[in-house]
This record gives sequence, C-alpha cells and structure tokens, in this order.
Amino acid sequence: MEIRNVEEVDVNGYSGLAVTIEEDNGVRREALFTTDLKRTILDNHNAVFLGNEFLDTYHVVIPEDKADNRSETRLNGFSNDPKIVELIREWLRSFVR
Repeated sequence: MEIRNVEEVDVNGYSGLAVTIEEDNGVRREALFTTDLKRTILDNHNAVFLGNEFLDTYHVVIPEDKADNRSETRLNGFSNDPKIVELIREWLRSFVR
C-alpha cells in the first residue's frame, strides 16, 4: 500500500482529507477522511477506517481481551499501515493547535 496523493477537501461543510492509495496490485482507490466521522481512527489499535470501498480488501484484527470480556474482532475496511495512521493522526492534530 502506497500513498499517491493527499488533498484537503470540503465535504458538506466538514474538513476532509482525500487520500489516493495504490494497493499492492496496482489498483488506486480514494479514501476520504472527514472530521465528522467517529470511526476515523482507533487510537488503542493504531488503525484507521479507509471507507466502504475497502471493506473486502483491508481489515484489522483486534485481539481477544479477556479482562474486558471481548473476543477477537475483525474490522473490515480498516488499515493499520503506519504511513496511513500517522498521516491521519497528523491531520487530526492540526485541528487542535
């Protein structure tokens, strides 16, 4: 997975970040992150939601946590790619400066 383009956009009055991702097979897809999305980032698991277009191609597995009585969970459409996670973290930090 490679980041090919990053562009700040307006999505219905919300700040957004359009990120073009090139998958390992050469296919390019756009992930759209907006400040109104509650599922954008899972801090505890270093994962970001890429969008519905990625449901069948990417996932993150959250391990079982017996202390929280939580079984292993697969989150479709999420990525824990460090480059993507850091890009989104940095973008979100820009709103609290």
